[in-house]
This record gives sequence, structure tokens and C-alpha cells, in this order.
Amino acid sequence: MLKYDGNTRIAKPGECCTESFIIAGAFETENEVQSFKTYLLTKTVRFILLQRVVYQHVTKKVFAFIPDLEKYEGTYTDKQLCKLWDITDDEWNYIDSRVRNI
Repeated sequence: MLKYDGNTRIAKPGECCTESFIIAGAFETENEVQSFKTYLLTKTVRFILLQRVVYQHVTKKVFAFIPDLEKYEGTYTDKQLCKLWDITDDEWNYIDSRVRNI
């Protein structure tokens, strides 16, 4: 799962992969890809992912609860997502206690 930056891979156009990798998104530009990656690696998104993980094998279904922001620009932070989704301080403290830093 997204426990650290090193277990994510950005595939080039035309590349294919086996079920060893999950395709989390397809984008037009490298900037969108990098922005989406910062989104996926936030503690907030990783916490949401953990709500669907019931065993060590992560499938595409695990991503069902992750909100699609539709447009990905810049670097995403937990502070931004807490504001966007109205996450309270108590809720953030719980998330922060459950998800390790990358």
C-alpha cells in the first residue's frame, strides 16, 4: 500500500502493468501526475484507504472511498484537505495517530 514514496510508480504513456500494480489515475500532463501523487501520499488519503483494507492485498476496490478532486494542481497537504473536507482537530488527531509519516 502507500506506506512510502518508494512503492509508487509513475508509468509512461503506452506502458502496461500486471495486477502487481494498481493504476490509480491517468492524466494528460506530468504536473497533474505529480500533483495526484502528493494527494495520494497525504495522511488523510492514506487513512481513507485504510478503511477499506481488510487484508494485505490491495485491490482497486480499496480506492473506492477516495474523493476524486477532478483537477490536480500543485502540492497537496493534509492541512489543505482538512480545510476542504471540514475535518475537525479531534478528527485530525485521530487520523494522525493512525497513519505513520512517510
